[in-house]
Amino acid sequence: MVETSYPFRKPGDTNPFGATLTENQWAQFSRYLIGTGVMSVSFNDNLGELEVTAGTLPLTVDIDTGAAAIQGHYYQNNATNTLTLNANLASGIRADLIALECKWGLNAGITAIVVQGTNGLQYPSTDPRSGNPMPPQPVQTEGVRWQLPLAQVNMVNGHTTIVDTDIVDLRNFVGVQATQSNSVVVAMPNARSTMKQNADFQIPASAGFIDADEIINEAFSVLPACGGTVMLSEGDCIISDSISPVMGANLIGCGSQTTITLSGLAPAGTPMIVAGYAGATIRDMALFGGGSTSSIYTTTPVTTGLGNQGVLVTTGSVQLLNLTITGAQDYGIDVTSGATSKVVIKDCTITYAYGDGIYYQGALGIVADNKISYCGDCGIHLAATATGGAQANKFSGNLVTYCGLHGIIVDGTAAGAIVGWYNMISNNEIGQCGMAATGSPSCINLIGAGIRSTSLIGNYGWTANAPYTKYGIGISSNAVQDTRAVGNDMYDASGGTGSKDIILNGATLSGLSLNLYNSYQA
Repeated sequence: MVETSYPFRKPGDTNPFGATLTENQWAQFSRYLIGTGVMSVSFNDNLGELEVTAGTLPLTVDIDTGAAAIQGHYYQNNATNTLTLNANLASGIRADLIALECKWGLNAGITAIVVQGTNGLQYPSTDPRSGNPMPPQPVQTEGVRWQLPLAQVNMVNGHTTIVDTDIVDLRNFVGVQATQSNSVVVAMPNARSTMKQNADFQIPASAGFIDADEIINEAFSVLPACGGTVMLSEGDCIISDSISPVMGANLIGCGSQTTITLSGLAPAGTPMIVAGYAGATIRDMALFGGGSTSSIYTTTPVTTGLGNQGVLVTTGSVQLLNLTITGAQDYGIDVTSGATSKVVIKDCTITYAYGDGIYYQGALGIVADNKISYCGDCGIHLAATATGGAQANKFSGNLVTYCGLHGIIVDGTAAGAIVGWYNMISNNEIGQCGMAATGSPSCINLIGAGIRSTSLIGNYGWTANAPYTKYGIGISSNAVQDTRAVGNDMYDASGGTGSKDIILNGATLSGLSLNLYNSYQA
């Protein structure tokens, strides 16, 4: 038996700074303090979080500032780092891996790299992401070379321009600080052995185990009365019922490396996560709802489904951050109460939802920087109700593409609805939406809203119905392109009783006809 301990000053050691550690000793010790991953913004001197985005030059991506820890070694990037990828000259899609690579030995250090993928390689049928392009597996050999994934870039044959929708976030976060006084760690079935040894709870690795929700909910039950955080390790698990954070509790994963899949045995109407208490933060994980992950819902609106939402929010002051939700069998995110307010949905990616990507009945909320595509109904649906909602919300920086009905809609059609006033919709991009065979012909239907700097590409332009407002819609510096409904690119459906129902100020129309009735064009 050999017992080892450090750091201690040895007899006769005259080093004024104390005991001396080797590189390996320091790395072996420090990796247990923080783990391996990208450091969250609250833990890295307010740098960025090493997000990978499309570059301005052909075939390039940009890596934001930030810091990371890899097997006890520290990395920092204090300026945008641009990497160049090789063009895809073969058929099919090639998924390349953007990673930080830690090397030991003569070329020791950590650098950002591109690992080129294989054309046509897809996730196997046993994986929840089956049918999607699969990047190379990272090399992770301790003491030799360790690659920390940041993103995958889907390189389409012949394309020379990379756009943000080609990029899939793969970051695993560490150093996330709990907002309350205590935290509990739940290890996934396929987590690292060291993680399992140090975790408070372990989800069994036995084949066919589908009740991970019971263990995660048990973890919430041991938090103190003042609340705390349940942290999920990297890995995959299956649930058959809802995960329900208790009062004062947060739920945090390790980015896309934490995946939760809804079992096909779950009852209809089962949300994957229920946020039922104010103040909760749910962030950094991937949810697979069990629905299709390959169909493109642009032919008919979806009216039926199992009713399984990705996340159901029934209260206010909830934050949903950096979630990837795929194949939800109803809404991706459902903010369901008309009295709900101050819900923040940011940096989420929602694809292949049977219904709306985000259904939101709240007020005073922020829906920003989300990517939503291939949903059966609307990308973002802000719905006013008889009890309130759809007021004073901010929609900004969202990318909505290939949704069956509206890209973004503010909907006041419910019986007795309180009309959605003072919503600000700015700097969103909407492409190829509104293609359903039936349904209201608009990408955005707004009442009492300010719209600026928005790009709209798809089946229809703007449709407004604002008969009771003096200034129904303020539109400035917008681009409306490639619409197919001639004569209805800008249209006030009601005519209105006041003046200036539609105001166009600096709007750019490309090759379109303009039809305005009882309206004012500035």
